[in-house]
Amino acid sequence: MRVVTPDGDFVDLDWLQAPAPPGAPLLLVLHGLEGSVRSHYVRGLMALARRAHWAAVALNFRSCSGEPNRLPRFYHSGDTDDLDLIVRLIAEREPQARIGAVGISLGGNVLRNFRIDLDYPAGVAYLESDRMVSGADLDCIGLIVQVKRDGTVLVSGGTGAGKTTLLNALAGEIPPGQRIVTIEDAAELRLPQQHVVRLEARPANAEGVGAVSVRDLVGNRGGPEHRPCSDCVGHVRR
Repeated sequence: MRVVTPDGDFVDLDWLQAPAPPGAPLLLVLHGLEGSVRSHYVRGLMALARRAHWAAVALNFRSCSGEPNRLPRFYHSGDTDDLDLIVRLIAEREPQARIGAVGISLGGNVLRNFRIDLDYPAGVAYLESDRMVSGADLDCIGLIVQVKRDGTVLVSGGTGAGKTTLLNALAGEIPPGQRIVTIEDAAELRLPQQHVVRLEARPANAEGVGAVSVRDLVGNRGGPEHRPCSDCVGHVRR
């Protein structure tokens, strides 16, 4: 399936040719550098989707489907425009399907950057407007926001449960005059407030030195240059 892009070029989609029940989850697969839908790992993921009775589709990045593209523009890990176009197209075509995505190598980087680039409005109201939560859930979240002004909130859940989305929404309710420090393994929180200090952990270098853990950042966040009114710590793992 060929999709024309807004700049006049195209990308090709390869859909899994297997029946899936109505409302079945839909898997979107992104290949790695110099890969394509013909790559063995893409075929393997599509086969897994078939056995699980899921729908599935693989996105061929530009010039990876066997035909050169029209424009001198190559894909890279920071370019999320084509993925954004495809996700919107799939959501329109399959409005009842819950879309899951997996990226391999460079495709994983594109997927991560796409998630970071999502421009959600500040606060919790949009969660209901986008049908992420019910009205009762929103009332409960409102109570959490009230508690947060005087205490601590822990957001937990499995992979893909929406922890970062909910934490972003809750943090959007922090008053604009407060100073906020975010501490994360990988920067994913996007807060609209003006006074935000972003701290990010890092692994050791090739010599095995220079690592900075989330624990280190939490323990050293209280200096005069930080001194937060609110802390937002993302992805605390055992």
